[in-house]
Amino acid sequence: MIKNLLLIFLTFFSSQQIFAQNRTLSGTVTENETGSTLPGVSVIVKGTSIGTSTDVNGGYKLNVPASATVLVFSQIGMQPVEEPVNNRTIINILLRRDTRQLHEVVINAIGVEEEKDKFASSVSTVSGKNIAQSGETSLLTGISSKMSGVLITRNGGDPGAGGYIQIRGQNTINGNAQPLFIIDGMPVSNSSDNIGAAAANGIIQQSRINDINPEDIESLEVLKGASAAALWGTRAANGVIIIKTKKGKNTDGKVNITFKSTTSFDRVNKLPALQSNYGQGSGGFYRQGDKLSFGDLITARSGGNDTYITNPAAAGYQGYVTFPDGSARYAIASGNALNPHGGKNSVNVYDHNKDVFQTGRFFDNNLTLSGGDDKSTFLVSYGNLTQNGVVKAFSRYVRNNARVNAATRFNSWLKASANVVYSKVNSMRTQEGDNVDGILLGATRSPSDFDNSYYTGNYTSTTGEVFNNAHVSYRNPLGKDLGTIYSNPIWNIYNNRNTSDVDRLTGVFELNVTPLSW
Repeated sequence: MIKNLLLIFLTFFSSQQIFAQNRTLSGTVTENETGSTLPGVSVIVKGTSIGTSTDVNGGYKLNVPASATVLVFSQIGMQPVEEPVNNRTIINILLRRDTRQLHEVVINAIGVEEEKDKFASSVSTVSGKNIAQSGETSLLTGISSKMSGVLITRNGGDPGAGGYIQIRGQNTINGNAQPLFIIDGMPVSNSSDNIGAAAANGIIQQSRINDINPEDIESLEVLKGASAAALWGTRAANGVIIIKTKKGKNTDGKVNITFKSTTSFDRVNKLPALQSNYGQGSGGFYRQGDKLSFGDLITARSGGNDTYITNPAAAGYQGYVTFPDGSARYAIASGNALNPHGGKNSVNVYDHNKDVFQTGRFFDNNLTLSGGDDKSTFLVSYGNLTQNGVVKAFSRYVRNNARVNAATRFNSWLKASANVVYSKVNSMRTQEGDNVDGILLGATRSPSDFDNSYYTGNYTSTTGEVFNNAHVSYRNPLGKDLGTIYSNPIWNIYNNRNTSDVDRLTGVFELNVTPLSW
């Protein structure tokens, strides 16, 4: 009995001790400037996870241990307060506005930074880091799908091909809806219109925005609205894209060196399936130069070399073509009911998708040196991009960029800066498509038993007249002087191409004078 009474006494005494070690604090949090109460203020015992927040009337109640010595009051937009507890149970707090907080800023059409929530135009922003990480070789395709309300369409698959950009839809049914580009305060055109013969022959042109090295970009902002057009007028009716390039930073006199190298490989996502069972001709019979490809069964042929009509006196003689490797091709007799293969004996078949396409690749190397002190900063960068496209032979894009961006402050009221970039772009583009001269159309229509690699030669007519550099295709297998109908895709790749060399020097020089404190 005595033992039980002792146990009850000890339990009661311990609970009294625990109760005595905890206490409840309460109070009200108000704003210093207006005197209004502040709901949602965080109240935490410093150094612990014990805490609460103020109610709609700014009041709080918190049960704290005896070891609690300091309460921390904090809220976004207000200066935090650390208040000693001492022996108090009621603690009222005044919070002041935090005038030093950072505001999200945007760069307007004249290059001036403004607070985003005070800016009248709609704004979308993407950092230069995100653009560079896209792995795209051009700026426009690098920002594709990274901003809401912005539609970017690539002009073609050639290396360095331009892009068409719209901000929040098409504003005109017959005009150019592309926005105005402003790079470090300077307007730049994104025109990629085909010009002259290039337009007629399906050559994809490039936009000069592609001259910019994505690695040089600090940020990109898309503006649309009345404020966007305030400075540039009707040119900004479709919106403005503001590009800010990288600058040097204060590194206490140290020089930062950055080198980045990227290698990538491209291939065509999907190619048409081509049949290889039947040869050139129709109705189950082989016929040289026919437009159709459901002739004789290739696997049923005898194999070996084709039987040519080489005798000028023989029926069906049409002359011959001599190829650069010294081989020759003559007419082949057509098939009939007794012999559906005619003079066609070879069982060789060719993948005409491989006539045109290859594995593309690009190499991108960038070197940057930057630094500065409290008075001057600098950034020097060089970038080299070499890209070979997925179309064989002449599908190539080489871009070299050199940029110098320097700034210095002479005194408290005078500052000067210069941002100069030199770009050299060399490109070779093949003919994308022009009806019967399209490379993909010519490849897919070629019979599987016709070898497109013999695409040019010297044709000797039945009268002995020679036509040099004749265009040989599946519709004109001897290169006769009568037109090719459908062009040989390999002939097009090597003969219908467009080259361009662009040297471009742009610069922005600024002198800032602030004699008075505004």
